[in-house]
Amino acid sequence: MKTLYSILILLSLIPFTHSQTLPQQLNKKIALQTGWTDGIYKINYNGYNFIIDITNKELKSLRSPLFNDSLKKNINNQALNYIEEAFADYLLELNSPQFNDCLFEKGTWDIVKAFQNNASFKLLNNNSRTYIATWQKKDTIAVLTFPISYDRVNKGTRGEIENRYIDGLKKFSSKEVRTPPQYNVTDLKKIGDNIYEHSGEIYTINKVNKNSYFTINEKGQAQLIMESKNPIPTIANMILIGNGFEGTLELKISKHEYGESEIINIPLEKFIQYNIANGCDIFWGLDSFNSNILKGTIFCYNSNEGYDHIIRIEVKTSLLGSNKLVIKGYASLFVPTNNIQNLFQDKNEKNKN
Repeated sequence: MKTLYSILILLSLIPFTHSQTLPQQLNKKIALQTGWTDGIYKINYNGYNFIIDITNKELKSLRSPLFNDSLKKNINNQALNYIEEAFADYLLELNSPQFNDCLFEKGTWDIVKAFQNNASFKLLNNNSRTYIATWQKKDTIAVLTFPISYDRVNKGTRGEIENRYIDGLKKFSSKEVRTPPQYNVTDLKKIGDNIYEHSGEIYTINKVNKNSYFTINEKGQAQLIMESKNPIPTIANMILIGNGFEGTLELKISKHEYGESEIINIPLEKFIQYNIANGCDIFWGLDSFNSNILKGTIFCYNSNEGYDHIIRIEVKTSLLGSNKLVIKGYASLFVPTNNIQNLFQDKNEKNKN
């Protein structure tokens, strides 16, 4: 895990813009109808409907609608918008490189166009690697695949995307305190002197997981561990469940595009809830615990957009439960999930040899 954290993955992100490739007549129509004023506009061109998003007086996105609002409420909205952008690119014959890996396993855009929203549709997430979009009407099927990647749905350079994340984090107001789960004693495995573990979901390797820890009280009930004398289970519970000790996270964020960093001081619980609100699953892996210093890694995994935020933390455990607790954190944002899974897979294969 230390090797993983030390890796800085550099991405070349291309902002979404058609300003130089749009047909001249369409450019004129957009200018006439919008005045390049920020907003969302509907435009008809050559018999097709397009949705124009102008931000900062520039064309942020151009898409041709394929999905109704009710569908977008129940399926990943950003992925559906990306499909509509690819469809608009096809209708306008732009052949933009950013859509080169939108590939049909079955059918074509012509078949999708012919469905006219009268086909059943489903979108599958293939292990955070690819999306599989399927339209079907009777015996006619179209299957489109494209890689899952955060830069496809979050417009801008990596630096811009990171800055939006940081700005959102600063402004975020955490919601209600997370409610700890209720388990029966039979759901737990004893791992120490009155310490019981509930096995949670594993993320790629066994040591990175959602395991939580409890004691059994005098009434025979499972009680969440939040005490300074048991720092290892307490830190895991603080991250994965909350509802206990609080601590300030002094978070140093590496900015990959510019080689810079920024330090933010924020309550740990607020940071966790911000990432959950942004569609992330939270996992925890312990690295080491020596002489009052605990080190480990938080993974904020977004399966829909194919990225992880990786936060390596260091805790002085003698301060657990006090208002002086400051957790040192070092974050790498928007690491492609494929890189993480491939790295873990390589390490597992080396360990077997």
